Amino acid sequence: MKFNLSVLLIIAVLMICIAAVLALLFYIPKEAELILPQNAFAYLLDTGTAHSETLSVSDLTRKSGWKIVPEDDITHTFRGDTVFLNDKLIVVLRRSGMGAEVYSRTADGPRKRALLTNCAEGADQAASIAAIKILENNPGVVMLQVVYQTKGSKNVSAAYRLTTGQSYLEIVPGKGMETLMARIDTRYVLVPDFFGDDIVFSAESFTANRVPLPAENFFLHLVQGGNAMVMCVWQSHHQGARVIFDGPDQRRVIMGSEIQCREDKPVWIAFLEGSHIWHKRSISDKDVKKNIMLDWKPPFPAKWRADFVMRDELAESWNFRDGLESESAQGASGEAASCCWFDENRSFVRVPEEQDKGTGSMSFQRSVIVYPIDRDRTTPLTVFCPIDIMRNTLGIGPCQYILEREELGEADHPTPDQVTHWVERLFQRKKEKQNAEEIKARLKQMVTHIRHARERIGQYGYFGREIRKLSEKVMPSKAMSDNFAKLIRIANDMEKKVEKKSNTTKPSEKAAASADIIIAFIGKDNAAAEIQAPAVEIRALGAAQDRLLSQCRMAVRRIKLQASLVAAGDPRTVDFAGKVQELAEQILRKK
Repeated sequence: MKFNLSVLLIIAVLMICIAAVLALLFYIPKEAELILPQNAFAYLLDTGTAHSETLSVSDLTRKSGWKIVPEDDITHTFRGDTVFLNDKLIVVLRRSGMGAEVYSRTADGPRKRALLTNCAEGADQAASIAAIKILENNPGVVMLQVVYQTKGSKNVSAAYRLTTGQSYLEIVPGKGMETLMARIDTRYVLVPDFFGDDIVFSAESFTANRVPLPAENFFLHLVQGGNAMVMCVWQSHHQGARVIFDGPDQRRVIMGSEIQCREDKPVWIAFLEGSHIWHKRSISDKDVKKNIMLDWKPPFPAKWRADFVMRDELAESWNFRDGLESESAQGASGEAASCCWFDENRSFVRVPEEQDKGTGSMSFQRSVIVYPIDRDRTTPLTVFCPIDIMRNTLGIGPCQYILEREELGEADHPTPDQVTHWVERLFQRKKEKQNAEEIKARLKQMVTHIRHARERIGQYGYFGREIRKLSEKVMPSKAMSDNFAKLIRIANDMEKKVEKKSNTTKPSEKAAASADIIIAFIGKDNAAAEIQAPAVEIRALGAAQDRLLSQCRMAVRRIKLQASLVAAGDPRTVDFAGKVQELAEQILRKK
C-alpha cells in the first residue's frame, strides 16, 4: 500500500513538472492594448498583422498589438493593415480589402457605416492593396496615397484625407479611378433641395438595379435603424451619381450608391450620427386632416425638416416651426408653416392640404420622413447637419449654391436677403443718411437681380413647353408607357408652377415699390421700425423665387434622369430621349 502511494506521488509530481515545462514552451505573452489619448487629433496606426476578415468591434476597441506611426514619419512600412482615425471616425485599409472600411465612433462603440470601393473602367472593383504612401501624418491631418489592384488586374489609385474633429473622409481620385462605390446599409436615399422639395428614393421605387440620381453635388443615405445619415458630396457638377438596388421585388434593398469620379476632384463622405437622427412615420387615410403626434422627439436642437413623400419620389418638404423666430417660422415654401411643429417637447405633423384636394385620397406614398437640415443657434458644436457639411466641403451656403448653379451670383451678392439685412443694420445704427446713395444703388442692384431671376424662371417654363411638343410626336410602347408618362407629368407640373407664378406675381415691380418705401424713410424718425415691413416683403419675394428656381432645376434634373429610363425601356425612343437630355443639359448649363 505504501509502495503504491509513493508511486502515485512520484507520477503526480512528474505530471506537474511536465505541465509546467509545456506551459513555458508554448506560452505566448498577451499583446498589450493600445490606449490613445482622448482628443480630436488624427492618428495613423499599424495593426502589426494583416487581417483576412473585417475587423471586429473588439479589434477596434482593444487595438491589441497595434502601433502608432510616430508624428511626421512618412516613410513607415506597414507590417499589418493601415488604420487612421480621429474622435469621429475610424478608417481601416486592409491589405486584402476592397476599399476603405469606415466606422463611426459612437457612444456604444464603433459602428461600421460604409465600405468605399474604388472602381476602374467597366465597374472593375478594387480587390487588394498594391501600395501605400504616407503623404501627411500629424495631429491635424492624416493623408495616404493608396494604389489598389482590381479584380481585372488593373491599377487604380486614390488619396484619403482625414482631419482633426471632422466627421467626413475626403477621397481624391487618382489615375484609373472611374467611380467610387459606397456600400451602405440604407433605408432611403434622399436628394435635399434646400429651397424646394426633396426627392426620396426607396427600395420599392424602381425595378432597375442602377438608377441615376437627380443630384448635382450631394445626396443623403438614411441608414437603417434611424441613428445615422451618410452624406456624399463631390466638387464638380459634371459628375453623376446612381443608387444601387438589389434583390427580388418583395425583398429589394438599397445596397448603396456610386459616384462618377474625375482625377484630382475631391469626393467627401460625411457620417452624421445621433440617436434617432432621422425618423419615418407611416400615414393612413384616417390621419388626413388630423394633427399627428410623432412617436419621436428631436435628439438635439436644430432646424428639422419633414418630407411628405408623394408619387414619383417627390416629397413636399416643410421646415418645423420655431416659435422663437417669427419670420423664419416657415415651410420650405417660404410660406407660414402649418404642417409640422414642436409643442412642449412634442413633435406634430399634419398632411399638407394640397395632397387631399379634389380627389379625397392622398397622392403621396403614405409616409413622412423627418431629419435635421441645418443647425440653429443652440445646436451643439459637436453635432453636424447637412448644411454644415455643404459649407465645410464646397465652401458655400444654400443661397449662394443655387445662385451659382443658376449663374445669378455676383461678387457683391445683391440678393433680397443680403441687401435688406445690410440696409436694416444701417438704419438701426442711424447711419442710413450718410450712406443714402449706396443704399439706393444696392436696392437698385437687388431689383435687377430679382428681374434676372424671373427671366431665368421663364426659361424653365419654355423648356417645359418644348418637352411637351416633343412628346406629342412620340407613340410610347407598353414597355415604356409608365416612364414616358412620368417624364411628361414632371414637365407639365413644372410648366404649371411657372405659369401660376407668372400670372399672380410681378416680383421685380413689387420689390421696386418696397425699395422706394425704404428709401423714403432715410433720415426720418423711427425709420428703423418703419422699414421692417417692406424689408420682410422683399425677403419673402426672394424666398419664393429661390424656391421656384430650385423646384424648376430639380424638375429638369429629374426629366433628364427619366429620359434615360425611357430609352432603356424602348430602343425606338433613343432619339426622343437623346433630344430631351440635350435640352435638359442646355438649360442646366445656360448662362
